[in-house]
Amino acid sequence: ATTPQPPCDFVTWCQNHSVAQVVRVNFSNEPGLKNIGGSYHAATFEAHGIQHLDVPVHDHGGGVPDAQALCEVMEACKAVPKHQARLVHCKGGFGRSVLMACCSLISEFDVPGAALLGWVRIARPGAITTPQQERFLCQFRGAADLECYLRARAGGASAGASQGCCTIS
Repeated sequence: ATTPQPPCDFVTWCQNHSVAQVVRVNFSNEPGLKNIGGSYHAATFEAHGIQHLDVPVHDHGGGVPDAQALCEVMEACKAVPKHQARLVHCKGGFGRSVLMACCSLISEFDVPGAALLGWVRIARPGAITTPQQERFLCQFRGAADLECYLRARAGGASAGASQGCCTIS
């Protein structure tokens, strides 16, 4: 039997688990956060060499991220070395953050969304909380579908649709 280790602060936990980037997808003023002392300060992670990105996604009616938010996360993920981890979270950790993490996996490993849905429900029971989130994830058969979705919705005529907001490579 192993001796339980004392709890450590979250930054230390991230460092011990090779987390190079933290992505927060909840708003800092969401109901319930004030009751627990509010959210953390991104500078706490950045001061310890961990990248931090705030990409708030509304959690109303299914909490599906818009294409621009997905692009922002996909671009930021490119900055993380392959041997290091990314941590994506929201207030509850079941819907919005799981969708963002799954899209990152689709992009990086060309995995179908339906396969990830099955894996996620085993690894994080209760994840993907609404039919809208399930349909969103399952529409991607792989990285090409995700890239097409992002180009069609986020790039538009402005960001150079031929380049897309985030070309997946």
